[in-house]
Amino acid sequence: MLVNVGAYVLASIWSRQDVEERSQAAAFVGVKEPGPAPIPAILSVPEIDRLIHLYVPPEEADRIRAELLDGAQPGPLDLPELLEMRIRLERVLAASLGAAAARFIIEDRFTISRGEAQQLVDSFHEMQRSLRTSERLLASVVESVDDFIFTTAVDGRLITVNPAGRQLLGLPPSGGLALTYLDLLAEPDRGRVGPAIARAVAAGRAWRGSVIALTDARTPFPAHLAVSCVFDAKRNVLGAVGVLRDLTEQVATQQRLIQRERLASLGEMAAGVAHEIRNPLGGIKMATRLLAAGGYDGDRIPVEMAQSIVAGIVEIERIIADLLEYARDTRLDLGEYPLDRVLAPVIDAVQAPDERRVRIEAHGLDAGIMAMVDGPRLRQVFTNVLKNAVEASESVMNPRVDVRLGLRNDAAVVEIVDNGPGMTAEQRSKVFRPFFTTKSTGTGLGMPIVKKIMDLHGGEIEIDSTPGRGTAVRLIIPRLASPAPAAAGTGGGS
Repeated sequence: MLVNVGAYVLASIWSRQDVEERSQAAAFVGVKEPGPAPIPAILSVPEIDRLIHLYVPPEEADRIRAELLDGAQPGPLDLPELLEMRIRLERVLAASLGAAAARFIIEDRFTISRGEAQQLVDSFHEMQRSLRTSERLLASVVESVDDFIFTTAVDGRLITVNPAGRQLLGLPPSGGLALTYLDLLAEPDRGRVGPAIARAVAAGRAWRGSVIALTDARTPFPAHLAVSCVFDAKRNVLGAVGVLRDLTEQVATQQRLIQRERLASLGEMAAGVAHEIRNPLGGIKMATRLLAAGGYDGDRIPVEMAQSIVAGIVEIERIIADLLEYARDTRLDLGEYPLDRVLAPVIDAVQAPDERRVRIEAHGLDAGIMAMVDGPRLRQVFTNVLKNAVEASESVMNPRVDVRLGLRNDAAVVEIVDNGPGMTAEQRSKVFRPFFTTKSTGTGLGMPIVKKIMDLHGGEIEIDSTPGRGTAVRLIIPRLASPAPAAAGTGGGS
């Protein structure tokens, strides 16, 4: 190796002396010396490969070539690639030959002409211009948006704030910031959100969520806050960038839509109640007029009229009871119940009246499935769904309803399948709408009540129905206490 280096140095010195002598002779006789062909600064991959094998021991050459060229194909390198290759090759040669010899070889072989140097300077200036343009564009975007955009240090101190943020905080257009991101939040959210953001930034993670923020007048407003970390080249957290978006208009619009939906729902409810009550009231009115007219020879007609009045009153009471059940706030009384003991009495009660000709088959009642539920409320759910299935299948030949109790992951599933006429897609989409019914009788509040109670339990309802092929209703009930709210109003059936 030392012999190779010495030979290379002597050859370089000798060639330089020859060049100087030829130049002096040419100047003396007045002939322009063309000079030696310049070594190209833009080396090809084969040339670099030759240099490696010339100065590096053979047992290391192939490994170093693979590491240095990284699978590059023969061909010229552009100027940025050449500069990068110069640094990498010098590092490789220094490991084998020493730093001084490696520097000598690199400076001799990787020369850059004036034109190439100018090209490099022009490229650098072009990169600077492009970078300044991108910076101006980014600054323009940040300054023009209405969202509050800020950057913070790792400890949460605000470093920069865009104009929209300064206006929101009532700060002057320029000047120092003696605030942290916690100063942007209302007092309740400081304790709730602050530690979560600090943990996320410390772990290098992003955080986003809904918060209550404060204006410069300390007026709270709804907002969405997103915070993301800023890293250096070694993935160390330098700080964070955050965006605070004012949701006042969106929340107001959402509340108006909710209010409009409530009014529309109230109108539908009023129309449904009026329609349901009008029928029994009509019978009561007619029976009362007949009784008032008098002139009966026997006691049979007055008794029938009285029975009609009582039946009408019972029907009105039932409608009012269903309406109150649907509209009032409901609180669950949770306890650990065996679901088979909740479901079995419902099957017996629905099948008993008038010895219905519908055959009800029960499956899985011996599984011993326990769940944390409100037993009486869940019994009402089973009753409403099972009655619907039985009444739907009564209109077909060989009516049948299958009831299955089973498990799906960590939830209990009660499936009630009938072979009735089924429902269309439009009917299925309206099944939980108050006062919607496909039956000639009924208030249309049974399934909305089912939906409300299932929501309170944190459960789900799946309905599969095909016209002419029956309907399957699956009630998915969490076996553990659900984090669903303990009370609900009329929104449960919307």
